[in-house]
Amino acid sequence: MKALITFNHPGGKNVVLPVARHLLRENSDLELDFVITSNLKELEKDFQTRTKEFLFSEVVNSEELQILNWNQYRFILAGTSISGNLEKVVIQEARKNKIRSYSIVDHWCNYRIRYEEIENTLDSMPDLIFTPDDLAKHEMTDLGFDPSRLMASGHPGLGQIGIHANPISNSVKEKILSQLEIPPDWKFAVFISEPISQDENTDSLLDEKKILSDFITSNLNWLEENKIKLFVKLHPREDVDKYNFLSIPTIPKEMDKFEVVQSAFFVLGIDSMLLLESSLLEVPTYSLSVNAGGKLSIGERLGWVKSFSQRERDRTLQVTKTLKNKSFQIHEDAVPAISSFCLNTPS
Repeated sequence: MKALITFNHPGGKNVVLPVARHLLRENSDLELDFVITSNLKELEKDFQTRTKEFLFSEVVNSEELQILNWNQYRFILAGTSISGNLEKVVIQEARKNKIRSYSIVDHWCNYRIRYEEIENTLDSMPDLIFTPDDLAKHEMTDLGFDPSRLMASGHPGLGQIGIHANPISNSVKEKILSQLEIPPDWKFAVFISEPISQDENTDSLLDEKKILSDFITSNLNWLEENKIKLFVKLHPREDVDKYNFLSIPTIPKEMDKFEVVQSAFFVLGIDSMLLLESSLLEVPTYSLSVNAGGKLSIGERLGWVKSFSQRERDRTLQVTKTLKNKSFQIHEDAVPAISSFCLNTPS
């Protein structure tokens, strides 16, 4: 039995890879072909004998994908990306070859862009889309998606957060503080960057560099008075020199993001998935989206993340822990639910 897995951006990998792992773990006769844009380093060695990688650029055409033996696949499971068309063309080829196709939405935004090469056509619709929750399903239905082809499954990436949920030890925190050269009696906060301004197709007009610059202008003295050192956590697609125009250090990319987040005094950003993960790890987490003139972040809409208030910023100093939202349950069940559906639905 063989299936094809495809994803491009880190967001797609974050939701598809946990499902692929589960499928391999639970089905010893299953083989997976990965159609991806960079080498897959995260897959356990035990699974590598049953997997094969096919590397492409994020922009492809149908002819390039003909090196794949399409008639061997039982199903296709895809991520979604705002830029590039790899997942879209794979889904189109699956449809031509009458292979059942599934896709997982990794964020609550840019829905139509993820499923169309030609505007207003939804020309890259799979047979079924797994949405992170009912909110995403309703929003997609309002945008013209067929509700019979949407299933609120939960978010596989968020469902894996329990792996990192155990409180980290003092020794780990001390290691993080040492690596970041935090002075004694000081704490640190992290701004979670995301490449909003780099994505031509995004529906957001916010500029992450301006947002951080404005935050620093308004709050640097306050941070220093309260002995809080601010760092930037770069997105995997961002260059290390992106924020060189600011005198704010960046978190080294090799550091474990979950250890860093759980060692921080608080975390803030715009609308990154890591803000949701930070909140689920019970770290005080804030969004700057509304302050910057944008819409409510998904974290705020779900009630997991708070808006950073300039007038009430001193309250931030009194919050040391947040409680996990009860709506998290659907995400914990996402991986087995999606895996079972992919395997057990007739072609």
